[in-house]
Amino acid sequence: MPVIEEDTTGRGYNIVFGKKEKPVFVDSTAKPDYVVAALKGTRAKKDEKKQVLIPKSDAIVEEILNNLESDKAQIKSPSVAELEGKINGLVYTLYGLNEKDVEVIDDFLRGFSSVQTKYRTLVSVFAVFIFFHTLTFSYIQP
Repeated sequence: MPVIEEDTTGRGYNIVFGKKEKPVFVDSTAKPDYVVAALKGTRAKKDEKKQVLIPKSDAIVEEILNNLESDKAQIKSPSVAELEGKINGLVYTLYGLNEKDVEVIDDFLRGFSSVQTKYRTLVSVFAVFIFFHTLTFSYIQP
């Protein structure tokens, strides 16, 4: 990621990309932020050049940065718990479980609260699978 340094003359800022690269001078505080935002998440191979067009007008740069922040605020990632709840609901519906069945499974899953988040949904689906097949097996037995 580039480093932003104040110019020694005090007229602007230098954006330093690497030890071997010549710094890029910009004349306002918003433009380095614009360059950093434009490059965020991009990768470059060794000796690869990236081109970032910087608007001359500070007002345009600030508007772009404000729009970027506004867009980030509007994009809300669902929490893991929300996604787990949706997945569990879909699995319960898929297997046609009633409220009592769901309660039994939820009680079972509470015992796995210490399980890492990435495995909790897998445990949920596995618990429903075992529960459903246990019910099916018990109905088939004479």
